[in-house]
Amino acid sequence: MRVLFSTTNKHKIREANEIGKFFLRFTFFFFLNAFFKTAKVLKIHERSERISFPKRKRFKSRVLFSTTNKHKIREANETGKIYGIEFEQVIINYPEIRNDKFENIASDGVKYVYEKINRQVIVEDSGIIIDALNGFPGTFSAYVEKKLGNKGILNLMRDVEEQNRTARYISVVAFFDGKILKTFVGTVDGKISTEERGSGGFGYDPVFIPDGYKETFGENPEPKKEISHRRKSVEEFCKFYAKYNSREI
Repeated sequence: MRVLFSTTNKHKIREANEIGKFFLRFTFFFFLNAFFKTAKVLKIHERSERISFPKRKRFKSRVLFSTTNKHKIREANETGKIYGIEFEQVIINYPEIRNDKFENIASDGVKYVYEKINRQVIVEDSGIIIDALNGFPGTFSAYVEKKLGNKGILNLMRDVEEQNRTARYISVVAFFDGKILKTFVGTVDGKISTEERGSGGFGYDPVFIPDGYKETFGENPEPKKEISHRRKSVEEFCKFYAKYNSREI
């Protein structure tokens, strides 16, 4: 850049040029420094957009579940995943005492399994109580289902009118860690249909109609995920286990 300077004094010209060079260098370095700072910020911003940080994995507690029934494991894990709990199947056959209370059978069974593996564990005992049959099959539900099946139950109830076909599923989860023994109960009310309907679920599902629904669990297994007896007992256990893990109990 050139600027005309009207003067007869060459010394003034020389001094003015020295000052001009200084300001030119100062301006150059000022803008150069600003440029590098801006470039650095842009580079960092670009890297932050490009780098994808791995998502933190949700911690899962594992709980041993002693059962030979894979359906129970699947149902339990549907509920457990909400609480970050994964149920791992172990197969330890335990003798079931003869008793009309599910809580007593589950409690006795879980202590037996604990003695075998020496690790905290749960077992679950469940069944169906039919009012017209005086609570039968109750704690013998698994045995009766194998021997008579749903057709046998329907045959026993062939003369029972619809309003008297009330029934309820019950599930009891028992937990034992060598010191603490806890049981958790879940129930769902309904009635027994007059015929087998649907092939979903397992056990007595094709003949059990939950209250508030027209279809059996066999016809529409979806409601079972939300309202089933096992869902409720497992959920109660999960709430307890969250506190147990944090040693709030």
